[in-house]
Amino acid sequence: MKPKVVIGYDGREASNDALALGAHVCRMLDAQPLVLSVAPWPRFMHGENLQVALEIDAGEDLARAAERLADLDPVTKAVAHRSVPEEIGLVARSEGAVAIVIGASHRGTFGKVLLGSVGRSLLHGAPCAVAVAPVGYGQRTAHAPNSIAVAFDGSPESWAALDTGIFLAQTGEAELGILTVAGTDFYMADVAWPAVGIGEMAERERDYAQQILDEACSKVPEDVPATTHLLQGSPCDLLAEASREYGLMILGSRGHGPMGRTVLGSVSGCLMDEARCPVIVLPRGSKLMRHGLVEAGSVASAPR
Repeated sequence: MKPKVVIGYDGREASNDALALGAHVCRMLDAQPLVLSVAPWPRFMHGENLQVALEIDAGEDLARAAERLADLDPVTKAVAHRSVPEEIGLVARSEGAVAIVIGASHRGTFGKVLLGSVGRSLLHGAPCAVAVAPVGYGQRTAHAPNSIAVAFDGSPESWAALDTGIFLAQTGEAELGILTVAGTDFYMADVAWPAVGIGEMAERERDYAQQILDEACSKVPEDVPATTHLLQGSPCDLLAEASREYGLMILGSRGHGPMGRTVLGSVSGCLMDEARCPVIVLPRGSKLMRHGLVEAGSVASAPR
C-alpha cells in the first residue's frame, strides 16, 4: 500500500497552491494524496448529522480537488474539530502519512512563503514532514521541481535533510544545491573574545563551514548533479535570497525538539516567512524516502 500525503484544502487560493505542491510531492514519493477539509467547530456542537453536513458543505470543493489529482488516485475526507492544525496532525498520525502539505497565509506576497497560524502550529509538533507552498504556486508552475536546495550546517538534522534531498533529486531527476552559511552575527555580539580577534574568528568560521560543505558534497552519489554554495552573513536573509533560484528547499528540524516531530528554530522559522520556493521541514530524527519516513541513519552517511 502506498504511503499517504495529507493535503490541507478548503477551496481557497492558498489551498490550490497546496494542491499543486501536494501533487508534486506525491509523485516524487510515489504516495497517495489524502485531501483533507477541516471545519473549525465548537466541541459542544455535534450530532449524528454533523458528518453528513460536513460532506455536503465541503463536497463540491473536495470533488474539484480530486478531479485535479485524478491520476494519483486521491481520497478525500471532511472532518470538524475545534483546532484545525491539531486535527490535521491527528489525521496525519492515524493515516501514517509521510508528509502534510499546506498553502501559505493569504496575507503573504505573491511567490513568497508566509506561515499563517495553522502552518506555524503544525510546524511546532507535526508527526511527519511539512511542506508549505508559496503564495501563487498553483498559478505559476505545472512542473515538478528541477532543482532542490538543502540547508546544511553539519548537524544530524541537516544530514537527514541532505539524505532526503539526494533521494528527491534522484527520483525527480533534479539538480541538487547544498547551501552552508558561515554566520558572522555571533561574533559581533558584545563578548570579549580572548586572544583572538573578531576577524580571525570569522575566518575560522568560514574555514569550518567550507570543511563541512566539502564533506557533504563528498557523500553525494555520482549520478546526482550537485553544486555547493558557501554563503556568509545572516543565515535567514541569505537562504531566503537563495531560494529564488530553486524549485524546492529542504530543512531539518531544530536539533533540540522531540524526536519524530517538526520543530522550527530561529533560522527555519524566519525562512518559512521569507522563502520564494516551497519548503519542506523534516521531523527530527527522520528523513523522507519512497516508502515513508525512516530513521535518519544516512544515505549520505557521514560520521556524526
